Amino acid sequence: MRVEGLRAGRAVAFDVAPARRAREDRSPSVASTCHLPGDGTVVLASRFGLARVDLESGAATPLWRSRVPGDIDETTGFAGVVYAVVGTSPLGDSTVVAVDERSGVERWATALEGRVLAAPRIVGSALILDTR
Repeated sequence: MRVEGLRAGRAVAFDVAPARRAREDRSPSVASTCHLPGDGTVVLASRFGLARVDLESGAATPLWRSRVPGDIDETTGFAGVVYAVVGTSPLGDSTVVAVDERSGVERWATALEGRVLAAPRIVGSALILDTR
């Protein structure tokens, strides 16, 4: 699979080899977006939080574990922070969590009324979320 993104305003691309899930793994689908910190890794949604994957070796290490019930729906990153949207159900409310991209420390979390409909986006210094 090809992962494409921007690093310092320039387009970059990496080839990532996805692995098969074990048959007994009933984990939900994960977010369709990821964050490229610019250090040769990618931060991806995992079953219970965020994981950092080294693009050279493919080694994955847990970065952050969600304390909020629900699936990680989307992620985006900016200025050293990864924003994860955690949803409780297809029709339920969402929580947005800000996680330090290096240490995995949770900076803040806020519950939203309604479901976040798309990946968060950054405009200037604002985090924009579309909710239902």
